Amino acid sequence: MFFSYRQHNAAAEKAARLLPIRTSYAEAPSRPHPWQILPQWIAQPARPGGGYWAGSFVPGLVNGQPPAIRMPFVDAPADAFARVLKEREAAKRAKPKPEERVDVFLDEAAFVPFPWRAIGSDAAPTGSATGNADTGSIVASFEPVPEFFQRRGVTSANRNLLASAAQTQRYLRACDIVLNQPRVGFSNEITVGAVVDGSILAANPSFVTPLDQQPRVTAVPKFVQATPPTLNDFLVQRFTDAPLDQVLLATVYALSPALVPDPVVTSAWTIFVRQHVHWNLSHAGQRIRPRTELPRITFFTPLAGGVANLIIAQVLAENNDFSQALLDMYQQTRLAGMFYAV
Repeated sequence: MFFSYRQHNAAAEKAARLLPIRTSYAEAPSRPHPWQILPQWIAQPARPGGGYWAGSFVPGLVNGQPPAIRMPFVDAPADAFARVLKEREAAKRAKPKPEERVDVFLDEAAFVPFPWRAIGSDAAPTGSATGNADTGSIVASFEPVPEFFQRRGVTSANRNLLASAAQTQRYLRACDIVLNQPRVGFSNEITVGAVVDGSILAANPSFVTPLDQQPRVTAVPKFVQATPPTLNDFLVQRFTDAPLDQVLLATVYALSPALVPDPVVTSAWTIFVRQHVHWNLSHAGQRIRPRTELPRITFFTPLAGGVANLIIAQVLAENNDFSQALLDMYQQTRLAGMFYAV
């Protein structure tokens, strides 16, 4: 049976009240967990701020293998540099160019630069804005500043876009670290049918197979979880199923020193990491089911010299198409898999 630390502490306190024993508490020894991010400052005098922040990882596993990061060959660590050269030589391929991106695995000290987004007084709106003719203001929505950073002097953005920017003591930047696992994706082609056979639209589902199954880690300014499609998205082909599953590993924050005049991230900024995943992962995809074709309803009559057949088929076509579309939607529109902690 698994006991949380709260249950253990409550049991120890109760035992201390009922029995002649004494309990003491000590800090648990720290240990690195999978996916733990190790921030590092990489100096490059030619860049604004004199360099950039990047993160390496305590290697985590997906289905027993370490993910990779796409890095320029010139930046690859020594172990990865030697491995790529050996693989290219064995395949009788040319040596990669310095800026060509290659896969570097987490256990080869791969690192990813942090692409920052602004949070707080100098941030950009995250959604649509609404105007008020009576007050003469345009109000927009912004990403909220976490309370932890509010207490350290980061001010929320002024929601009125026509007003002056809010004064702040510190600037805040953030980015998200995402794990991408390729999988089979769903696609659908809508074609116009012939009315005489009782159809107006025809759905033709198909599948997109990724070139490889290698999990990869990327850094993005803001991770947005994909939302399930609606029936309208499916019919008008606004729905695209990306052939990969994603999970948010961590959010990285950069906090500026107090009262800095320029919000350019430098080595003087303090890095905070909020980890969302602490365990190795197992990924399981969904089983692909054979498509079921519904028989189309047709009705033929000799009335009006066959002209009625066209009218009746047109009426039945909508029912046929929506029935098939709903079945396709139920069966196969989403092939998203699941991540399990192991």
